[in-house]
Amino acid sequence: MSTLSVSIKSELHREVALAQREAELERREAALADRELAIATAEAGFIDRERRLAQTVEAVEAQRQRLVDIRDEYERRRQLLTERARQLDEELKVVRAAQAEIAHERELAAAPRIAADNGARAKLAAPVTRG
Repeated sequence: MSTLSVSIKSELHREVALAQREAELERREAALADRELAIATAEAGFIDRERRLAQTVEAVEAQRQRLVDIRDEYERRRQLLTERARQLDEELKVVRAAQAEIAHERELAAAPRIAADNGARAKLAAPVTRG
């Protein structure tokens, strides 16, 4: 073989090797582009999920705050009712004491009448003596 044909064959082998490397690089670039697209799609999904989770967290926090407010209002009203019940117990004691005092005063006021009535009855029931 001539030097020219060896040189051509060598050049052809280099060209084939370069073409194969180019094809491999193009395949790798396409795979890389596919991976980049998959990563971008996943990132968009993560961003969307993060946004939805943030909204959920905000909603849960708002609901928690409403529950805290409701609990605070419940406690405030419970304390007011407890205080009102205590006041009513005190008022009831005063009323009962006043009722007892009125009943006692009625008994005292009725005692002389009862004694007078009993004396009059005693006179009526006493035997009449003629003399």
